[in-house]
Amino acid sequence: MKIGLVGCGPWGANILGDLRTLRCEVFVAARTSSSFARAEKGSANAVVRSISCLHKFDCAGYVVTTEATNHANVLRELVSLAKPIFVEKPMVTTISDVEELALLKPELIFVVELVRSGTLGEIYGIRTRRNQWGNPHTDCDAPWTLLPHDLSIVEELIGGVPALNGVEFDASATEVFGLVARFGTRPWVVVESFSRAPRPEREVLVFGSMGMAVLGGGYSEEVLHFTNGVKEPERIAATGEWPLLAELREFVEYLNGGRAPRSSFTDGARHAWVIAEVLAWPR
Repeated sequence: MKIGLVGCGPWGANILGDLRTLRCEVFVAARTSSSFARAEKGSANAVVRSISCLHKFDCAGYVVTTEATNHANVLRELVSLAKPIFVEKPMVTTISDVEELALLKPELIFVVELVRSGTLGEIYGIRTRRNQWGNPHTDCDAPWTLLPHDLSIVEELIGGVPALNGVEFDASATEVFGLVARFGTRPWVVVESFSRAPRPEREVLVFGSMGMAVLGGGYSEEVLHFTNGVKEPERIAATGEWPLLAELREFVEYLNGGRAPRSSFTDGARHAWVIAEVLAWPR
């Protein structure tokens, strides 16, 4: 299976490694000398300087892992090839990009997602935490890269993101470092996301009529399931592939004739609209 990889920064190098683990031939477009070196070190089958040079390899699909603010430009160029595209979150960082790309071929664009869910009866509340110190994506504010993951989790659990009720910001005059956003009533959703947090936190709390569940950490080996009236939780094993490898495997299997990835252009566009609404909330 031939895959074109656009971008090979530190995260792109991880994607390259996983694609090689999946026994794909990987052809990388890398603009900078450091990205070029990472691609060569990661045993890419070939490394070129531009997307146009990838055309000659006749790739079955493409993976985009450039700077977030450059995703839209890359997608505009790739959709003309009429091949499936797997793009890292966030898909885009402005609503104008969403509107323009919607006129192209949105069914070809699939967005990375990480979902954890449980059966707890009627779900009436969800709280997520995704906090860290610093924003490694200097081309956009932290919410554009942190919120899409939790919006995907919320959608998987309750079928959509409820109406926005309020937002509290940690922000300067020019940059949003973090926020707490509140959605809906029943089910209600609270999403906490800060890039100025003293310690990293990844946690999902799901409250249901029959109990609640806790998923702690970006990659946890267990889910804690608390049943109403029972003090000690049931520990449910959640071992398996790392999320990134599992998501790339799903995409590669799709290229081989399997089912389409669960998250589409429409999902990414919907998340972009939600994030834009959150960031536009009065401060």
